[in-house]
Amino acid sequence: MLHSFTYNITIEEMKKLLIVDDDLAFSFQLEQLFKDSYDIDKSVDGMGALGKINDQLYDCIILDIDILGGVDGYEVLKGIKGQSKTKRIPVIVLTNAGYEKKDSFMKMGADEYFVKGETSMEDLESVVAKWINSPVRTSEED
Repeated sequence: MLHSFTYNITIEEMKKLLIVDDDLAFSFQLEQLFKDSYDIDKSVDGMGALGKINDQLYDCIILDIDILGGVDGYEVLKGIKGQSKTKRIPVIVLTNAGYEKKDSFMKMGADEYFVKGETSMEDLESVVAKWINSPVRTSEED
């Protein structure tokens, strides 16, 4: 006899993904891609992103480099990697800036670096799944 089970995962149990991008259409596209798998939060500027990161622990962050609001992706990454409670959160840089900035962002602690126009949504989905399911250590574990 076959048994059927239904699993209801509440939003509190879902992994938390922060999308930091000032391109609203692209941010919406990413939200649609990930909304069934993760608890999505978004920020359109760097200052807002840093505020969200200080208020809540995320399992993964997708970060654009050239974002509005006075605080760019470089400063956001620096803020994430400079705090003991957030430094181990995987950060995936996804940008239109090209590959010329890749080395500096990887040295700062970015876990992945992709150019938007050269990365498929399927590839991005699989990279996020890899990182978001990796163990994240918080400051209590350091």
